[in-house]
This record gives sequence, structure tokens and C-alpha cells, in this order.
Amino acid sequence: KFGEIKEVCRPSFSIASLSPVQETIEKTLSKFDSENDYLLPVGDPLIIAKCISVLSKKHKSFRILKWNKKAQSYSGHCVY
Repeated sequence: KFGEIKEVCRPSFSIASLSPVQETIEKTLSKFDSENDYLLPVGDPLIIAKCISVLSKKHKSFRILKWNKKAQSYSGHCVY
């Protein structure tokens, strides 16, 4: 429904080694299209925060997916 999933960084990445993680996040999200793409936040909260930080610096707004437990589905939301 929301398109193809592309991994930002491997689950084995650790925020403890911030420099390589930051480079990977920035490189992957450089192709993020704020009009058509969504961020699906899963995994390490610190890496999710870094992804949001990178997108916030690059885009005026972007879209993020949120899990709706009641409906058992994702919904898209705009972040400003």
C-alpha cells in the first residue's frame, strides 16, 4: 500500500559507532523524496531519532508511517 521497503541501515549497526551509522543514514536518506516516500520507524530508537534528524534538516516536512494497533494497519502522517 505504501510502496517498497528499503532498509536505511542494517539491524546489526550500533549507535555506539555513530560515524559509520551517520554516514550510512545520510547516504541512504539523500534519495528520500518527501513527496512520495515514508519513513517507517523500527528498531533502535537512537537510530530512528537520527533518521528523523537528518530528514528534518533536509526537508521542510516529510511523511512517516504509524502503526494503528486497533485497525491493525499503518497510516501515513506528515511531520513538519
